Amino acid sequence: MKHWMYAMGEKAMDIGPDGELVTRLQEERQIRAVDKLYSLMVEQQMTYTANSTEFKAGHVLFLGTMLGPIGGLRDMEYEFGVIPMPKLDEEQENYGEYISNGWTTAYGIPMTNQDPERTGIILDAICGFSNETLRVALYDVLFGAKYVRDAESVEMLDIIFVSKMYDWAVDFTWGGSFQTLYNGIYENKQNNFVSQTQKVMKLINKAIEKLVKSVEELEY
Repeated sequence: MKHWMYAMGEKAMDIGPDGELVTRLQEERQIRAVDKLYSLMVEQQMTYTANSTEFKAGHVLFLGTMLGPIGGLRDMEYEFGVIPMPKLDEEQENYGEYISNGWTTAYGIPMTNQDPERTGIILDAICGFSNETLRVALYDVLFGAKYVRDAESVEMLDIIFVSKMYDWAVDFTWGGSFQTLYNGIYENKQNNFVSQTQKVMKLINKAIEKLVKSVEELEY
């Protein structure tokens, strides 16, 4: 369910106008997205978690997956295409695609570093150039030319690549796992999202304050 939330343009945590961390769990639109998913996934039972073997055999119509496993479909007998996950409604301006923190890269700079500012500039420059070189090799050549089979899917990949969603809350357990709050709606077959978030809001805000303070106190 978590991935569908991001597709609908929602996430647990966002960056506020002054750079502060802001929780979005109790916003009206997020609750509406939860209600929509509960109706589709639980009440109407309109979702099914398929695997690539079932999809390759032509037994299911859709396969929800990350971009990486698309390479495993190159020998698939049946034609297939790629589409982004659906929006919440027609008013939603952009698509949303969840970025798994398990597949992103972060660098830890040791406290013994004598010139962290220089190190940061170098890493920033390398990342900037890699966006020009790796994107062409990975997206345009590998995905666009080898993995997908039609021009429409290439266009869909372009939409997906510019629709990435990042969420500070993904790898933190502020007041309990955010993943549990989202996925628990489906797993427990109970739409108690509002009451569950209300229970942990104080813990979440305290934990965020503690994190911000610890970062502000860092010295190099």
